[in-house]
Amino acid sequence: LHLGGDDLPVPFTAPRTAFNSPLTPERSVAVLDLSLDRLHNIAHHAAVTINDVLLELCDQAMIRYLDEHGGAPDEPLIAQMPVSLRRPGVEQGNQITIAILELGSKETNPVRRLQDIHNHASDVKHEFTDMTPETAETYTLLMQSVAQLGETLGAGRLLPPLGNVVISNVIGPRKQLYLRGARLLAIYPISTIAPGLALNITIFTCQNTLHVGLVAGKSAIPDLEPIAANLHAALDDLESAMGIKSKRKRKRKPARTRKKKAR
Repeated sequence: LHLGGDDLPVPFTAPRTAFNSPLTPERSVAVLDLSLDRLHNIAHHAAVTINDVLLELCDQAMIRYLDEHGGAPDEPLIAQMPVSLRRPGVEQGNQITIAILELGSKETNPVRRLQDIHNHASDVKHEFTDMTPETAETYTLLMQSVAQLGETLGAGRLLPPLGNVVISNVIGPRKQLYLRGARLLAIYPISTIAPGLALNITIFTCQNTLHVGLVAGKSAIPDLEPIAANLHAALDDLESAMGIKSKRKRKRKPARTRKKKAR
């Protein structure tokens, strides 16, 4: 295979974490919303893409979770990220590959981590742009087949993981949608888990909101709510580190209700 230059990460070099634990049939699920305006504002100030910002938030949320549950690795986490191979003028069919993307160092501040992720993502996208779609698809098939074979044969613990998480960002409708007069409020993606992994984070953008679906193997991550909370905290931390005033909407306090006394 001709795989372009030297910017593609070497496969099967991810650190082993709780996100690479053996799976059982049970799953944990959590969902949350993020403001597209807030992410767009960060991306504009940092001269990066919204996808870069999402990757940094996920990275920071996972590192914080690992620190609270046994310790994060010294090496950067590795994400598997679907990348579109669709060429201009091609309108039908799925043409994607799975890129292996090195995230940021846990020792860096959020702004530096964001820039590192932006650089890594740019390098990987450049490499896949130089490939033919057939080469990129063969590369993905080969890597995923080896990972699946290792898991099937029970040899997954003998090889370093291919990655630590799958992170996917899907662009949805830009305008308001309705079904028989009912307004669409949210679409939360509940995706699958890749071989050798126990965590999937999929984001579906609908109008001005990013609807995030977290899916994990329950034996590896019994409760995903801490990671969901970490994503919100990571967004606050990144805005604070960049000196950006948050556009977060404050929740109104629920109205107090007085209990009627029995007569």
